Amino acid sequence: MVLDKIELDDSRPVPVEVKILKPSYADLHHGGSDSYIYPNLEHRLHASDTINRDSLASYFYGNFTKYGNVLPLLGEADDRFVIMRHGDELKLEFPAMVEKAGSRRKFFLYADVYYSIKKTVDGTFLRDTLGPLPFHGMSRYPYNTSVENYPYDKEHLEYLKEWNTRICEKGRNYCYDATGKEIDTGIETLHNFLSRYGFIPGEPAERIPGNGSEEIHRSLNTNYVELKVNNQVNIGAITNLNASSVTSTGSFISWNNDVQSDNRVYYGLNEADVNNFTNGNWSAWSNGTINVNIRLSGLQANATYYYKPQSWYSGSSISTSAGNFTTLMPGAWTSPAEYMVSPAGWTGSPANFRTVNISAVPRNGNGRYIPGLSPEAVIYNSAGTEMGRANLSGAGPYFNNFTLPDYLDEGKYIVSITGYPFAGEFSVLKWACANCHVNNYPSNFTAEYLHPKHQDPTYVHTFHPDPYGGAGWYVDYTTECTSCHSLYGPPFWVTHPQNNSCSSCHLSRPLVCENCHNDITTNNSYLSPRYGIDKHAGQACGNCHGTLTSMITKPSCPTCHPRPGSNLTSVPDSIENTTHSTQQTVPCGLCHNREHDVKTLTLENKDCKSCHTGISHDGGDRCTSCHGSDPHRILKPGGPACLGCHNTTNPRNFSNIHFIDGASFSMGVHASMNSNNASGYGINASCWACHNSSGTVVANNSHPDRRDTPYICTDCHLAGGNNSGAYNAPIVSNHYRNGTSIRALDNKTSDIASCIQCHENVSEMIIPNTDPDYGLFAGDGIGPTGGNTSFYHYGRPRNDLRILNSGMADNCSYCHQNASSAFAVNMADPAYNSSISNHSLRYNASNPGCTSQQCHNTGWIHNATLTKPNLTLPNSSFCLGCHGDNGNGSTNFSNMTTGVRAMHNNSVNCTECHLNNSRSIHPMTYLQTNNSFNTSNSSAVNCLTCHTTTDVDSTILRYPPKIPLSPAHSDKASNGSLWTSGRYWNSSNMVTACIYCHNDTKHNATALGRLANWKGNNTVNSTISSGNWCSGCHYSGYSSGEETYGNMSASFVSAGLAVPPEITNGTYAPYSFPRYYNHSLTDYSDAT
Repeated sequence: MVLDKIELDDSRPVPVEVKILKPSYADLHHGGSDSYIYPNLEHRLHASDTINRDSLASYFYGNFTKYGNVLPLLGEADDRFVIMRHGDELKLEFPAMVEKAGSRRKFFLYADVYYSIKKTVDGTFLRDTLGPLPFHGMSRYPYNTSVENYPYDKEHLEYLKEWNTRICEKGRNYCYDATGKEIDTGIETLHNFLSRYGFIPGEPAERIPGNGSEEIHRSLNTNYVELKVNNQVNIGAITNLNASSVTSTGSFISWNNDVQSDNRVYYGLNEADVNNFTNGNWSAWSNGTINVNIRLSGLQANATYYYKPQSWYSGSSISTSAGNFTTLMPGAWTSPAEYMVSPAGWTGSPANFRTVNISAVPRNGNGRYIPGLSPEAVIYNSAGTEMGRANLSGAGPYFNNFTLPDYLDEGKYIVSITGYPFAGEFSVLKWACANCHVNNYPSNFTAEYLHPKHQDPTYVHTFHPDPYGGAGWYVDYTTECTSCHSLYGPPFWVTHPQNNSCSSCHLSRPLVCENCHNDITTNNSYLSPRYGIDKHAGQACGNCHGTLTSMITKPSCPTCHPRPGSNLTSVPDSIENTTHSTQQTVPCGLCHNREHDVKTLTLENKDCKSCHTGISHDGGDRCTSCHGSDPHRILKPGGPACLGCHNTTNPRNFSNIHFIDGASFSMGVHASMNSNNASGYGINASCWACHNSSGTVVANNSHPDRRDTPYICTDCHLAGGNNSGAYNAPIVSNHYRNGTSIRALDNKTSDIASCIQCHENVSEMIIPNTDPDYGLFAGDGIGPTGGNTSFYHYGRPRNDLRILNSGMADNCSYCHQNASSAFAVNMADPAYNSSISNHSLRYNASNPGCTSQQCHNTGWIHNATLTKPNLTLPNSSFCLGCHGDNGNGSTNFSNMTTGVRAMHNNSVNCTECHLNNSRSIHPMTYLQTNNSFNTSNSSAVNCLTCHTTTDVDSTILRYPPKIPLSPAHSDKASNGSLWTSGRYWNSSNMVTACIYCHNDTKHNATALGRLANWKGNNTVNSTISSGNWCSGCHYSGYSSGEETYGNMSASFVSAGLAVPPEITNGTYAPYSFPRYYNHSLTDYSDAT
């Protein structure tokens, strides 16, 4: 032991009493792994009372002392050890000692201990088995067993047989006693759970009554056990390290040493771990060799493995940095797995035992067979020497036979398929007959003949004398010899008896398969330790091969693994000879390798990808989670519950599957469609609506027929779509590229692109979501995933934008009176269409709604009923549809505040004075005196503009009649004020003169106005000499046709205006005017 510390005390000596106490109680049981405080300045290595779970990496293997009372072994240092394993606890109690007043007690554990280390301080692995046992007086450790041994006298032999009966073997998760009864190992089992609160029942120790024992907890601080190894031999360096003959399940690892060494390989999938001998696996040993060649088997296909060699000699080991190789894809195999050849000097082996059946399956990236090939198989030995070739035929798998030459070396052989990255393997063995016989094969070389001729060599029932003079004992089986002669190494003087015939010990007993086909040194399958990992070793040979007298030399997998039930309950019941695919055409060997080197698959993705290299949509989840739980009965993925896999809130962990945010989807505009077909699957029915042609429930284990080509919006929402009107989809007729009346921007390449412009590219149309998908889809520019801007999945319901007259306010202004509208991107003229004014700026309160019948009619934004009026210029009928007379003296549009309007003089169109173009109806404009249009009526044209100038004649289609430039009724502009103190018109505004005579007739069908009331037979626009226009206003005796002077005077009086002056002393003669002249004429015509 190395002490924690040494304290020096220079104080006055104090008397010290040392008392040695022997334990009064000692119980060995499983106690768990200690929790350590690792080395620092205060502690070297401190073991606390905290118990942790055992570490498998710390286990040793061999015969350990049985649990229970071990007090008899603790009295003396006599080489009768309590052999403890990782996780064991030895609980000791000592007689209590009275503590004297004024004194202090300290305890030291005085122990005679040997400690076997598994790794050196630098991490180099040494051993994980017990033997050979140490002993007092040994010259070194490990010692040379040919010179010295653990004492095998009677006392120690009895100790070994009586006490060390807890057998712990590698590969088992429990230890067992001499009867085979399971003993807890510290692995987390029910036994282990119980052991934490006591010990495993065995032969528990008994406390001595009344001894006043007290328990002392762990307090021994230790650093490490220093083992000094003398006379080490330098074994040199590892050279020529190489991996060869790589297949889908294994590879040979070879190297050279300077001396004969014991060798093995550490391997795994992580380079750093392998270099540190952690998280990997050890190969089988290859002992006593200089040129090492070790087979690694049972590996994962299409994976990079790292391997690190290790060579041991005389307690010293060497290694080197890890190499690597990549296993091939599976694709070639043989049936059966092993072939027999003759030993040297014997006659040729029967050909049927040397005929290799070769199969191969070249595949594409999806794992499907490639038809129409003629692949070539090349056979190599483990050194890479070609042994022959065979051309394979068939339709997949491809196959052919190849007969091996006789007298080959034993070992592994490789089958490579030219041009493809995969290879198979098989083993060649020599007939074991030569081990006992010197003659050639019998003429009747059949199992029925040979097997009855042989007996079980393990049954001996022979007397074993006691070498120390005792009574001796009988040994029934050769396996009993291992009680003393193999676990710890036999005494160097012991040899196999040579002085008697075999039958004197080995008695007659029927032969069993293991007699010839087991490895006599390990009792494992003879085939597996040398050439593979035999997963069938735990089964009886007869399950596959039949009886010794009725042999099945080449059994097929369905011999034990049939579909309709199995004679072995530990294997799946769905296996067939060709299974796995939906067409049941995949042979067992493609996945599981050869019969005696069977690879058990984990069903992880890496196993499936060994064949299906092109599949990348798994993301770590097992393929069987979608393709069925039984890999021998693969199903197509899918089903009706789409969101079970594709929902972002609970997704399968697939890297190439597409998700949607189910919560946001449920709020979308399409969420409730197809609800009639939901059949209990809720919102999933909406998925079927687009992805399934029929929209009905998707069958289990299938995807809908339109999985990658879903219906797009034009299929359902256009009158000519492939699924027009499905699920009550509203038909889109307007506000898109090919709208029947109202069109969106038409420079898009397709109707669907026009839809996307608003419904995808405008963010307010999309419900926020956690959809991770992006990308494009040839059909609509979104993608089969939909994407996180998909209006299919996340289209926001916009009832607020609909303009149906159902109680909602018209909302055209959201887009068309909003200069910052996000929808401007899809407008034909964004600057205009996003800032359309009301029809009238002067009469805003009476503006008609957009959806009034006279304007754009009724309907939602995409409805066919929504129209854009066909306004062509010049035009009056459209204007009069609202402003004209409804026949009852009111306007056609009931909310009109401007009064009834008509064409001016029934000849000038409304648009000639109010619309420069059809757009200027929003807002309505006025013809200006400068022949332009704007919204101001204060500067608009009046009577004088049209009838005294030519300024706007180019705009007015009909030439307006002209009057003199001084339209004052005479050539005196002021004569409107001459005849009375009440003026007839304003001389400074000659338009008032027009209105005085004609009234305001801009919007009258009769532009003559008031004069029409007494026009009589006078002709409009006639010369001054051809009518009686003057007397109609100024002569009280006027009469023309049916009209008289009274009609005239009544017209002015009713309008509240002064009646024109009368010239014959009539009622309206201006008597008070000093210059009045009473006319007396013979003829009151205009000419007179």
